[in-house]
Amino acid sequence: MSKRIDAAQLKLARAMRKEGKSWPAIAQATAASERGLRYNAAKNGWQTKGDIRQQGGNQLAALPDKTIDELAELVKSRLAVDIETSVEALASWRPAELELAQLEKRERVADSVQKRAANLFNIGQTEQPVVNIAVLSQLPDAINH
Repeated sequence: MSKRIDAAQLKLARAMRKEGKSWPAIAQATAASERGLRYNAAKNGWQTKGDIRQQGGNQLAALPDKTIDELAELVKSRLAVDIETSVEALASWRPAELELAQLEKRERVADSVQKRAANLFNIGQTEQPVVNIAVLSQLPDAINH
């Protein structure tokens, strides 16, 4: 039968998790089961590593002071970094050494990265003329034929 986790153990575990410690390290330090600690963390809402305010730190605190355009640029720059990281990961895969399933996966990832980059940086996008169907239906029949 497992031993109950007391309040002191939970307090220490929560503090360690807030510092970014792993579950095995916390379990060892508190002499409590990892499963029990995870259960309590999920139940009480402290299961994620670190404090969100620490992870985003000064950037989260500064967001309310930013304009929409500044926020858009911040998001765009973060997405650009994500795209760059994905491209670097794709480049590290050697297609000649991959099996067919892995090649298909690489191709799907590459397609997704391409679409994200195209949308983010307006690559290959031109303005397409748009014709409203309601307008076309109002045209005389002689033009429609």
